[in-house]
Amino acid sequence: MLSQVLFSFVLTIFSMIFPISIQYCLDRSRFEKLNYNIPPQPTSSNSLIIINYFITLLTTWFVVSNVEISWTLSYLDIFRIVLAPLIIDFFNFVYHYASHQGKLFRYLHYHHHLIKNPSSFRDSTFNGTIDWGLSMLAYLSPFAFLQMTPVVLVAYLILTVQIQINHGGYKTPKIPGFISAAEHWAHHQKLKYNFCEITTVFDRLFGTYMPEEEVLRVCDRGLSNK
Repeated sequence: MLSQVLFSFVLTIFSMIFPISIQYCLDRSRFEKLNYNIPPQPTSSNSLIIINYFITLLTTWFVVSNVEISWTLSYLDIFRIVLAPLIIDFFNFVYHYASHQGKLFRYLHYHHHLIKNPSSFRDSTFNGTIDWGLSMLAYLSPFAFLQMTPVVLVAYLILTVQIQINHGGYKTPKIPGFISAAEHWAHHQKLKYNFCEITTVFDRLFGTYMPEEEVLRVCDRGLSNK
């Protein structure tokens, strides 16, 4: 029980400081910023940020509390590492796609899409409370299905790096099979593409994938109108 409580707090604190750290590094990098013809962006209130991180703690505890944490290695760890991003992406794709439909978009996800030029920290705080909580359940879903070994935890943290970078708003190098920053940027311009957060698997399967090459080809002509 104690290990689960500590793990919940560690994940919550990590989720608070990590977006700020990644954005700090990106802002001081030499990567090109993806800000084509974008108006000034809104900012999130301090109260909403506090509420959302409290929701992070609750959802983390909800997922972790009934899972036995094992700190031993096993031969299944490689399989778990491969499976974890697919589980996250599956649940996130289902929720994210559903939240773009009709009234669900208006009441759940519209607030998040006031951002047209995403950044790592802004994306992690500019959500309605219910939207944030459901998104966190998707991100934490592997822990409900996979035994939590040190290798799985490290893999999860690496995936978190990938998620924060592709939300950073800079044209970072494309990793084959993974969503890039430009592709996620396109999602905030053209709402019917690129719902996945990590890989491109489910966007490709369901025909909602806009590749980076297409994003960069049309962005100078006004992606929002294409």
